[in-house]
Amino acid sequence: MELLARNSTPPHPVELASGIDALYLSGRAALPEDFERRLAAAREAAGEGGTSSVLVGGVDFDVASHGMGRYRYCLTHRYGQVGVSPSTRLPALRVQPRTEFLHGAGVREACDWFMRLLSAEVGACVFTVNRIDLYGDFQGWCPTGDERHNFVCRAKERDTYEDGDAPDGLHVRP
Repeated sequence: MELLARNSTPPHPVELASGIDALYLSGRAALPEDFERRLAAAREAAGEGGTSSVLVGGVDFDVASHGMGRYRYCLTHRYGQVGVSPSTRLPALRVQPRTEFLHGAGVREACDWFMRLLSAEVGACVFTVNRIDLYGDFQGWCPTGDERHNFVCRAKERDTYEDGDAPDGLHVRP
């Protein structure tokens, strides 16, 4: 696709890129006692501010000495992060693939990779999308700040970003 010169405007908006920037999964499962014991031992071995290694579905993950938000265990891998909780009030698993992994492998493949590994470890698990962040970059679309109300969504908050009087971005939150 040929981009237009800096000061020219296309006759209609041109989509340059769009997709999913972030996708968080929740997994409901009963944690096997052995899995929780291995996580607890790895967290203890991590010491203050460190990490320790644990195998999850045959793949090495680092276990931090701290949790991940409300999740007791924080597992990290170059492909993303997993929170694990023995609490019955939370889904047992929270998966946050890295943006680079989502873009490089594809959303379905990235999710399948985590779901396959975690299901091999915990058994039957029902995964659902907990959060999704979408993006879209367009050339030739010049909305004004007053047009922010034209965006239809379930968000309760809308933030607009401006460079002088020109809109530069829009962020919505539920």
